[in-house]
Amino acid sequence: MRRTLTAVILFMLFVLPYASAASVIDESLGFITYTVTDTNEVPEKALLLTALVSTVGKAQNSTDALSVVANVTKELLQIQNPDGGWGHYRGEVSTPQDTATVLIALGAVRELMEEYYTGISENDIEIAIRDGRTYLLTAFNGEGWGYLADSPTEFYPTALSLWALGNIGLTPENSIAVEAGAEYLERAGDLRPDYLALRLIAFKAVGYGNVTADLERCKELLSSDGLNERERAMLTYALVLYEPLSFDTVQALTVLELLGNHNGTYYLISSEGPFHDTDSIIPTAYAVMAFSSVADRLSGNFTNPKGELCSALAESQNSDGSWGIYTGTHGSAKATYYAVRALKTCTPVPESVDLAIKWAREHLTAAKDDAVLHGTVTEEYYYTVKLLAEFGDLSDDEKEELLNFTRSLEVFPGRWAGYFSIPQPYETAMGLDLLLELGAKGDDINASREWLLSVTPDGWGIILNHLLSVMVGKNVPTTVTVLESLTGITDIEKLGPHSDWLMAQRLHDGSWGHFGRSENMLGEVSSGVSSMEYTVRAAEVLDALGYDVKDDALKWVIDNLHNGTKTTVDTALALEFIKDVKFLPGVTLYETITALRGGLWELHYAGEYRAVAETIAPQLEEFGSSVDLKEGVSNVEDGNHIFLAAPDDINVSKYNGEVTLEVRGQLVTVNGRTYPLASTIVIIPGRTQDGHVLMVLFDEQSSGAVELIFTSGLFKYFHGKYLVLEAKDSNGNGVIDPNEIKLLDAG
Repeated sequence: MRRTLTAVILFMLFVLPYASAASVIDESLGFITYTVTDTNEVPEKALLLTALVSTVGKAQNSTDALSVVANVTKELLQIQNPDGGWGHYRGEVSTPQDTATVLIALGAVRELMEEYYTGISENDIEIAIRDGRTYLLTAFNGEGWGYLADSPTEFYPTALSLWALGNIGLTPENSIAVEAGAEYLERAGDLRPDYLALRLIAFKAVGYGNVTADLERCKELLSSDGLNERERAMLTYALVLYEPLSFDTVQALTVLELLGNHNGTYYLISSEGPFHDTDSIIPTAYAVMAFSSVADRLSGNFTNPKGELCSALAESQNSDGSWGIYTGTHGSAKATYYAVRALKTCTPVPESVDLAIKWAREHLTAAKDDAVLHGTVTEEYYYTVKLLAEFGDLSDDEKEELLNFTRSLEVFPGRWAGYFSIPQPYETAMGLDLLLELGAKGDDINASREWLLSVTPDGWGIILNHLLSVMVGKNVPTTVTVLESLTGITDIEKLGPHSDWLMAQRLHDGSWGHFGRSENMLGEVSSGVSSMEYTVRAAEVLDALGYDVKDDALKWVIDNLHNGTKTTVDTALALEFIKDVKFLPGVTLYETITALRGGLWELHYAGEYRAVAETIAPQLEEFGSSVDLKEGVSNVEDGNHIFLAAPDDINVSKYNGEVTLEVRGQLVTVNGRTYPLASTIVIIPGRTQDGHVLMVLFDEQSSGAVELIFTSGLFKYFHGKYLVLEAKDSNGNGVIDPNEIKLLDAG
């Protein structure tokens, strides 16, 4: 029976118009946001809230959803009973099943609050979850949970209680109640479909048991025609939790798409009981949770600072390849260095980076003249050499020449002059850093380090008298520069007083300025003015020294992206800081597949993949794209593109800087994991300047599998940062069947 229905569903996949997780999520929001507000039943409200939370960031517009999430969450917090539980309606006696359903929702909201501002008090959420957990553990009867506290054990409240407790961190290993409840569920036999789904969901939440047999029965039920919509939605959600990308999952989701599509609005109606009562809330909620589980959050729903800053930085470049401190001003080596460093994190990396490196090579003579004129390592010379050393592919001879020139500027071994023509910490730190950058070994490095550590007990500023080492004006930029040069060549313990001094300069809002707090001879106290440059550099060097400052600094940087980025250096460092802490992925497969629902796409193929391109193009057209076939694989800068090619035919890093791919012989390595080339399909999203890229990379013998991925509709549910699939003809029939395509990795 299962084989027959599977064939029918695959036929439906071929002949019916394509939907996608994105369209279902978008089309369900109206129903969910209305119903979650309208219903007075606490478990219904909580389940719908869980579903609504799962859509945030995955729909085309999540602003309204966030507002409803906040309002409904606050309502649930207000109606919590004094014993920590919730009843079926406001003010009714607490029950385990109702409390568990609310805890599941609050756990989802708490996780959402880590990424989105909701206006909900984190403390209120934590207290409510803590009290709800206490209620559930108190209601435990020694074996499981009943429909009331301490009543005889029943399957439904036990399954929901395990799901809730698992979601907030309890497992059979750290909770006697969870262990006993899981054992009770495991003993239960002859489960009806919805209970089978709940057992799978609960076991997933607590990390319990071997569920192979339950999963197989789940798939068999989903391939039958004896389920109502509620049972089908619950089983599909359970399956998605365990197999987010398989042909069984595709089939199950496709059926849910077809059952719930009502002229642009998505909801399910399930007939229940002998009198055929209808229920739309539970089946729709579980269906939406299933589709949301195979979707990633869209960076496009909320402003992606990384994309904005990449564009702003690239557009502010001077015609000669340099950047000025301010847009349109004369080229500055410091501004150009930080701009290039930041743009290297953009996807794709703009070609203007090469122009900047060319400018730096031409500018080197002028920078050296500037150093000779001032008799020391100047900022202009320092940043020109830094740029070339890091990105200019200097030869050994060029490095040696620059080392000799830098050393020729020393006033003493390992010391460079600054104010008053005497050795100063700032210039010495820059000189030391250049020696290290250029690969120097020698006594002057040790001399430089020891001198910097000897001139002050904490923090660095300006030395007034070289012989007496009288230092004044300790400040953040000098201290940061010195710490940057010493980190990695000095014991952290020796840097401790200096890093503590820098930490003490942090302003009340989590940022840094030129100084923290200053008091003049009259006793007048002033505070520094926040600086994007000093905040990012201070946070980075303190993070390297073991201080927990990045999260607070990130919040300040994000809040001040528009009014805090006054210079090119500010913009570049803000961009790089956001990238380093992975604020948003550059692109996800879900985002790219969502974009495939419309617009013009060029489908590029290597010559031997022409048949694959011609096979999948109609499927993409049905999905909503306008497809233009292009033979040959070449670099592109803008627009939307799909590449069908061998893994070594394309430079992945040009379109996605977060995925590395390398081919060696008959092996392909993706982000550090190695696979056999012949049977591996790698699918990677990427970006152009104004569009999306989908790279489908495979050996020619996997062509049939790639065709199946697209003609079956499996591609609609791609999600994550990349996918690695295996396609092997295990049964030896000469073709790749759906069950012979396996997921190896989802980045």
